[in-house]
This record gives sequence, structure tokens and C-alpha cells, in this order.
Amino acid sequence: MQVSRRDFFEALGLLGLGLCLSGEGFVLAEDSEQPTIRNPRKTGELTADEKGSLWRVFSHIGSLWQTGEHCSLSRAEFNQIIDLKTNRPPSYLTEYQAALERLRVLSKAEGERQALNLLFSGGEAAPIRQFVLAELIELNLVYGGFRAFGYRNYKGFMGGSFSVRPAPYRTRKIS
Repeated sequence: MQVSRRDFFEALGLLGLGLCLSGEGFVLAEDSEQPTIRNPRKTGELTADEKGSLWRVFSHIGSLWQTGEHCSLSRAEFNQIIDLKTNRPPSYLTEYQAALERLRVLSKAEGERQALNLLFSGGEAAPIRQFVLAELIELNLVYGGFRAFGYRNYKGFMGGSFSVRPAPYRTRKIS
């Protein structure tokens, strides 16, 4: 079963996200009531277990919208991105910790699979939706998930990761 573009955009709407397709790819629609990061100066690093839980949320996006097979982001690269977003201001550390606590509470009450589904049901606080779920959805799309919806390119996509192995573009000697 393949998820239609319409279903995908409806699911994003449940998160309070509006994506518009422009000539340059997907663009987040502006929202007049944008939440702010609760504690952007608090920096630090998530534990390996916390990163593992975020990876499960990220992986759930791929299975929920059937984009996982198209996404080329490795777990090691994912961890690097999470570290970059928590080690310097503006830091998402507080937002990730709040989302992980919410996932822990939901998992204890409903089980992990149902907890993951509930995170994406639209009832979460705006900061969790924007700074955690929307960011993870965007990572999934940017790293190839967009292909599941029949698109060939996405704004910011250069054929792979930001790492230098292998180069994400063709290199050529300039003469």
C-alpha cells in the first residue's frame, strides 16, 4: 500500500504543519502563532538511550508514511544531527527531553507502538510538534523520503548526506 500525497499532507496538517509545494520544492506555510524553544540556551548531549528513542520516532515516520526505504539517513548521521542541535544555542535539548518524556509516559500507558502513533495524532503540545516531530519529518523528507510521493528532487537534497564520504555531488577538476 502506498500513501497518497493527499494523505501525507493531511497527516502533516494533523501536526499543525502546512507544507506548500512551490517551484523550489516544499515550503513550510507560515503560522502566526509559532511556538518558541522553551530553553534555547540549555545545551548538552542526549544519552545513547535517548538518541535511540528519537531514532525509533524517526523510523516510525518512515513506516507510517512508507518513506523509510527511500530515506538515506543512517543512524550515525542522525546522531550527529541530534548532537549538533543540542550542543550549542539555540539548543533543542529541552524540546527533545520533553518529547522523550511524553513518549515514555505514553509507552507506559499504551505500549510503544501505540505511543508512537499517539505522538503523531495531533494532540501534542505545539513545541513538541514543531521542534521535534516536524524536524524529524523534515529530515525524513530531505534525506530521500520525498521519493515515495513521486518527486525526483527536494529543496536541500544533494543526493546524500552532509558527510564527505562519498561526496554528495560530482566533483570535477577546474582547468
